[in-house]
Amino acid sequence: MAASVHVFPDNLYFPSLATDDATLSGWVDKYLLQPSPIPNPATPLPHPKKLNTATVLICSHSSRDQRCGAYYPPLREEFENVFRRKGLGGEVKIAATSHLSGHKFAGNVVVYLPEGWGVWYGRVGVGQVEGIVGETIVKGRVVGELARGVVGRELEVL
Repeated sequence: MAASVHVFPDNLYFPSLATDDATLSGWVDKYLLQPSPIPNPATPLPHPKKLNTATVLICSHSSRDQRCGAYYPPLREEFENVFRRKGLGGEVKIAATSHLSGHKFAGNVVVYLPEGWGVWYGRVGVGQVEGIVGETIVKGRVVGELARGVVGRELEVL
């Protein structure tokens, strides 16, 4: 059995990672733990593909609190519309994600950029999507009033 895995903020993608204990243990040691121990040479590990596109993750978790589940469909639709209008349709991936912590911050959106950093946004409504796309995805800047945090670089806000 195999699974696909994305590693953020490094923007690494493993399209087919074996899920046996030895492979997963070696993979975690090599790609997730810092500093990495010496991998077991008896367990060959796959090489990742570097993603050259931005990825937008939108919280769709609704089993504990309905807010994120309710925000997900209109936010996804608006991101898709803005990407089409700006000609970014094939250049940005959008995916649903589970709980990002803080239902009170719904809609929760995380944007990971190919340069190896990302920004977590909260209280995002459809009216903020155009600004997130224009400022963060196109210009590489953080929209300060929505930012919950930044990973992979220092926080510099507009």
